[in-house]
Amino acid sequence: FERYGAHAVTLSPFMGRDSVEPYLAYADKGVFLLCRTSNPGGSDLQNQRLADQPGQPKLFEHLAQLAHSEWNSNGQVGLVVGATFPQEIARGRELAPSVSLLIPGVGAHGGDAGAPAQAGATATGLAASHSSPRMV
Repeated sequence: FERYGAHAVTLSPFMGRDSVEPYLAYADKGVFLLCRTSNPGGSDLQNQRLADQPGQPKLFEHLAQLAHSEWNSNGQVGLVVGATFPQEIARGRELAPSVSLLIPGVGAHGGDAGAPAQAGATATGLAASHSSPRMV
C-alpha cells in the first residue's frame, strides 16, 4: 500500500493468516482474498473437502467463513469468487454475508453478468462487483 499507493490488493490466503495480517493492519484499504476462482483448474484445490468425510466444508467455503468471522475485523476484507460458478458465489455469500465480492470471469472465462450478480447480492444489496480483466 505504501510503495505503490494502492487502495486495495488481491492476496492468496493459502499461506495462512500471518501472510495476510500485515495487509489487514491498513483499516482504510481493501483486501480481497482468492476464494473460488473462475478458471477450471481452481477446482483442483478450492473445491476439495477439508476432510474425507461427508459434511465437511470445501476449501473455498472454509476461506469464506474465515474472511467473515475472523479476518474482517476492520470491515475491509472481500472475496474473489469466479463468475463461472454462480452456485458457489451464492454459497460464499451465505457463509460471508459481511464481505464484498469481486467477481472476475465474465467474458473470456465463460461467465455471464446476470447470474453471478444475483448470486452475490444480499437483501441490502451488499457489494458484488464484476471484473473482466484480460491481459494481452
